[in-house]
Amino acid sequence: MDILIDPLKKYPDTNPATIFNIAGVLPLWVARAIQTNDPINALSELYGFPVHQSTGATINPDTGVYSYPDDPDLYPLFSLSHGVYTAYIYEYALVAVFKTGEKILSTRMD
Repeated sequence: MDILIDPLKKYPDTNPATIFNIAGVLPLWVARAIQTNDPINALSELYGFPVHQSTGATINPDTGVYSYPDDPDLYPLFSLSHGVYTAYIYEYALVAVFKTGEKILSTRMD
């Protein structure tokens, strides 16, 4: 498992402990989920609620930059990779999961 904090170095003045506090339990859940064959179901079980696909956002699978019309871009707080899965965690409890470069989930888990 590869886990990067601030993978794009967009938060250089933010202490890594603060980034962990912002993300809460999401890095733990996402790390566990992408080690399974069904990360969407695993995230739902860990979260305790169904995770629903968000619409309207565009996420670059290589950088993790999250773009939504008329909003400033969001940069990942975390990038996690395991096998064929890559996941990004953002401010506002947003999570994106990719399988071999194809988005399989974009959701909010707050």
